[in-house]
This record gives sequence, C-alpha cells and structure tokens, in this order.
Amino acid sequence: MSVVMQQQTIGLSPDDWTAAVPFTQFDPADGTFIEAVMTVTGTIQAAASFENLAPIAATINLGVASSISASADGIGSLGSVAPVAAASVSLPAFQGTFDGTPDFSGPSALVLPAITATQSATTAFVPAAAGSPSPIMGTGTFAATVTSTATATVVANGDFAVELHTSAGATLSLAYQDVGTGDGSNQNDAAGVQLVAAPWGLNPAIPTIPAARTASQTTNFAPATTGWSGDATVTRFDPSLGRLVAILVTANDALSGTFAVENLDSAPAEIGYEEGATMIATIPGAAAPVIASASDSISFAAAAYDGTTDFAGLSGFTIPLTVSSPVTGGSGLDGTSVIGGTTTITAAAALAAFTGTGTLTIPVDSVGRSVLTGPGNLSAFSTQQTGGSLSIQYLYVPGTATTQPTTGPDASQPQGFQPIQAGGALVRAGLISATLFSRLAAPVFLASGTSTTSAQPNQTFVVAPGGNATITGFDPSAGDRLDLSGLLGGANLGPALSDIGSFVGVTGTWTDASGNTVTGLSVTGPSGSASLALSGGAALSLVDLLNDNALVVKGGL
Repeated sequence: MSVVMQQQTIGLSPDDWTAAVPFTQFDPADGTFIEAVMTVTGTIQAAASFENLAPIAATINLGVASSISASADGIGSLGSVAPVAAASVSLPAFQGTFDGTPDFSGPSALVLPAITATQSATTAFVPAAAGSPSPIMGTGTFAATVTSTATATVVANGDFAVELHTSAGATLSLAYQDVGTGDGSNQNDAAGVQLVAAPWGLNPAIPTIPAARTASQTTNFAPATTGWSGDATVTRFDPSLGRLVAILVTANDALSGTFAVENLDSAPAEIGYEEGATMIATIPGAAAPVIASASDSISFAAAAYDGTTDFAGLSGFTIPLTVSSPVTGGSGLDGTSVIGGTTTITAAAALAAFTGTGTLTIPVDSVGRSVLTGPGNLSAFSTQQTGGSLSIQYLYVPGTATTQPTTGPDASQPQGFQPIQAGGALVRAGLISATLFSRLAAPVFLASGTSTTSAQPNQTFVVAPGGNATITGFDPSAGDRLDLSGLLGGANLGPALSDIGSFVGVTGTWTDASGNTVTGLSVTGPSGSASLALSGGAALSLVDLLNDNALVVKGGL
C-alpha cells in the first residue's frame, strides 16, 4: 500500500472569494488505485467592533458564518464546511448623546480584533466506472475550485452599533490510498396529516346581567431611548359602586428611531434587519405582565462597497422608523408587526390590589431587540425610542351580584356571563358575571418561547405569538380555555366561525413518556403563530374544543 499526501493552503482573504488550487493526479503506473480522500479545513476570522447606544446595560450576540466548499470538474463536490465565529459581549450603558457617528470608544464599546473558528470535513472518492474518464487519474494535474462566502447575524437591543471585517481561508489535503470503502443505506419516511373541517351545532343562549364600566384612566409615556422605566399611577376602584369583577388593561406601544447600514464587501450583498420594541406593564396581583410591542423588518440588496462609509448611496442606506401598536400609520421598513390591545385581568389578588381608596402604582418598562444579517464586512448602527400609553378601566356589577340558579336548564351555567355561541366558539361579550369570575382560576400568560405549565379547573391560558407551550392536565370539560385572541385578532373566521380551520388545526395526537394522551395544536393568525401540546385524558379534535367552548377567539369584554 502506498499513501501520497498533497496539501494546498489558501490564506485568510477578505470578502467572498473563489480560488483554484492544483493537485497531482494519481499515476496508474504507480499501482492499483482504490480510493482518494479529500479533507477540507476552513477557517474564518472576524474583527468586530461593538458599541451599546442604550441608556442601560446590554448584551450583543454575534455570529459570522463562512460557507467554504471545494469542487472539481468531472467529480462535483469535494467537501464543504461552515465554521462560525461567534461572540457575546456585555456592555455597560451608553453615556452621553449619540451624535450619529459610531466611534467604538469609551466604556460602552468593545473591539475584538480576531474572533476565529475552524471546521474540517473529509470525503472519500472511489474510481470512476470502467471506461469513464476520471480527473483524478493521469500523469498531470487537476484543479480544485474553492469558494467562500460569509454571512453575519447580530442580535442586540434596539440601540447599538457594530462594524465587522471578516476573512476566510482554507486548507485542502488529498491522499491517494488503497483503503476499501463500505456502504450502507437509510430510509426516511414521512407521513402527512390532513385536517378536515366539520360542522358543529349551536348551544342555547344563557341568561345574562349587564356589567358597568368606570371611565378609563390613561397614562402616556413620551418617546425616549428604549430601556427606560416609568410608572402609571391610577385611582383604585371604589367598592361603594359594587363588586369589581375585572380590570381592563389597554397597552399601546410606539417605536421610532433610525437604522443605518453600509456594505463593506467588494461584492453586492443581501442585508436583512428586524427591530422590535416592547413595553411591559407589571400589574399588581396579576399572574403575568401586560405587554405591547411593535416591530418592523426589511430586506435590502446592497451594491458592492462604494468606498465611502456614509450609510448612503448604492452600498448603504439610512431609514427612519415609525411603528405603533395598534397600527395608526407609519413609515420605515416593509414588514410591520404589532402586538397590543386590551387584556382582561380577573385574578383575585389583582382585584383586591385595585380595590379600595387612594392610588396604585403600576411599574412600566421598555425593552428593545434587533437582529441584523448581512455580509461578513459591514458597518451599521440603530437608534430606537419607545413611547406609548397604558389605560386602566374597571368592570363591575353594581350593588349585590345575583346568584347562580339552582334549578332549570341554566343551573350548570354561571349566571350573568354571555358567551356568544357562534359555531360553538367562545367569544366574550359586553356582559359579565361576578359568579363566573369568582370561579375562574387566574389566567396564565404563555409568552413566546418554549414553556411547560399545568392547568387548574376553569383556567384560561393566554397564548402569545411565538409560543411553544406544553399544558398538562388541560381539560375543556373542566372549564379550561385557550385565549387565542392575541393571535387571531383581525382574522376573517367566516360566518359562524366556518373558516376557523384555516387558522387553528390539530396537528396530531401521541402518548408522552408518562402515558398521557397529548394533542398537538397549531395556531396561525394575523399577529403570528404558536404551537401547543395539550396533555389530558383524551385526544381532542378542533370540533371538541369548539363545542366545549375551549377557544377564546376575540378579546375584550
């Protein structure tokens, strides 16, 4: 056996590049060719400058990925790697006023001159079929073509600056040897699930009693650099008016600012940017905060660097941002998304906290987030301001609340609460019952991200966009409900909810490790999507959820 090793190195080079390197062919006169083994090793190195422009401490996460691949005519791919240079920096608050030009100096800035990552991949090649020409065989050389591209992703707060300079290199090692090869196979099967919408019946109406509302109390927050904290002070509910049964909290968020970027690559590049601002109100006694957020996104085809870092021209741009929640018109990027509106709070602790004399303080905070993707060489900054408003209104039953009937067809129903039985789906109306709200468990807010929680009888789960939640013990027959109004607001659900199957669907059922039956539910609406795993006693269908009034599809009382 003879083994001949050849190695070619392409040094670190900026921008995206393509290079050809020669390799000596295997000479048939030297012996019997069995196999060629190519190892591709790729290296990426990024020089990154960061600056936090927010008035609070912030963390900026960076990932610069290089796709390095080698190929040869007559063979195809020789191997590819994708090393990622990553860094996460925590920076203190910005001091002073940003003048529009990042200088990457001072305590809120950090420069990392060399963030490096390396990755290798090995590929084996067997001889070509008899009679077929092979570029590996002969007495001359063949060329391997190597290409490298880099993309960057920056995840930060709404006020930051970053400048990147990226280089990539590669080493190709080729060995001819008489090592045999093995073979194997695998098979992947996929099964689809077809969802079929079925009709459902109407339930009888339920007697109701009217509920009264107090005047709304509104606190406005002037736009300021995101990261601020403030307070809303409200007058408590006067118990002499009657019994407080719900607190209506309306939060509106407004995002404004500027985003600027310059492509520093010598080739055109696609640049993507997403920015969001969130206002969070911590309601005393409530199970979860009330959140209003606004976001926007853009995709921009930038020309090769024009030689001037002015965030303008064909290789750069500067754009103002104006997005509010709910949408009242705006300008800036092209992918507006808002989450806001009215939240109904019925937790006993919250009702107690808001009842009495004097005032109550509600802490309000703002948080910003942005994601920038683009070439490995760029310069960008973002400034962001958040403002908005918070309104509090009390819903109450004047005097002494009536009691639930003890006989007749409505004995099992909470008197005074009117679910509109449109196709069996629960839609809250402008009628309320003190009896019902005293029986409901505190609502649980299922925020974006992955979470696991358990249900109590009469529990309402408020589903937010981006949620991926598992709910154990979920039982619609015990009064458990899913509040999907934050996702489905504005959706055309059709007459009697005939088109709800276009937005809500059961994705399947399975058994978990504890032997419980789990129903998968997917929800996609105008405000986003969410996935739920409902672990209970039996498999659930969409019709089951509708007939059990387990879906709240419209918010507000």
